[in-house]
Amino acid sequence: MAAQDNGMANWYRISISFDEGLLKVYMNEREMIVYNDKDLNPTGVTLDYYAVPPLSIKSFLISGAPKTIYDQIREEGKFTSYNIDYNIHTSKLPGISLSELTKIAAILIKNPDMKMDIDVYFSHMKREDENNDYGAGKTEAVKRSLIAMGVEEEQINVVYKGSIISSEINPKNRFSEAVVFTKK
Repeated sequence: MAAQDNGMANWYRISISFDEGLLKVYMNEREMIVYNDKDLNPTGVTLDYYAVPPLSIKSFLISGAPKTIYDQIREEGKFTSYNIDYNIHTSKLPGISLSELTKIAAILIKNPDMKMDIDVYFSHMKREDENNDYGAGKTEAVKRSLIAMGVEEEQINVVYKGSIISSEINPKNRFSEAVVFTKK
């Protein structure tokens, strides 16, 4: 049975982060709401929606403040982004994806001695070789965008390893994308 037939197409992951007046709400790992008010003191959560098909919540996460990209790179040696999208069936980056890349570029520009490996995990095609071609093209697109933003080419190394099927990110998820920036 197709996902649409059994209602699975309408499952969403909701994440809420609150720390010192900064509220962030994510849906399916996408930042949807950012509200900053030092006097904010929420005591509960109410979800409401307006949609034709029913909405089902698959998982609900409430957490403290997330680490900044710089802190993740400094402490863990890498940052994984799920917020860099591409135009459908291409390796071209639309403007919406550039906000996250701008943050990475700013970190690299402020730290000229920092070098990073860039890898895109990608599995949308049925054939592994198509995934590899698309993933390699998408990795190069990220590199070109960072260079256009002022990052030195020597700071960036493209290390495309293959599809997400064989990745350590989520071996059970065959249809997702992630861009991994690893400090060298």
